[in-house]
Amino acid sequence: MSSTKLTHSSPTALPPAYPAVHSPHSLVFRCTARHASVYQCYHLQGIIYPTMVCTVTVVPCGAVLALHITLCTVIIPPPPPPPPSTEY
Repeated sequence: MSSTKLTHSSPTALPPAYPAVHSPHSLVFRCTARHASVYQCYHLQGIIYPTMVCTVTVVPCGAVLALHITLCTVIIPPPPPPPPSTEY
């Protein structure tokens, strides 16, 4: 294993509403490009995270590299705000 560390911002830089998924080991995902800058990530175990944003931090993920193994930082989007209470 290479001892090279990826340069990234401190987890504390993320707003509390966007908790990052951390793991003792690097999270490895397969990415497929859904749009120019939006990716759908598949965990190596086959778990799909359709609502998560996958930020590729190793190699670009595109149509040609759809099955390329990439290292992604998965950020959970915040839950939608609760509807205004109209009941008394």
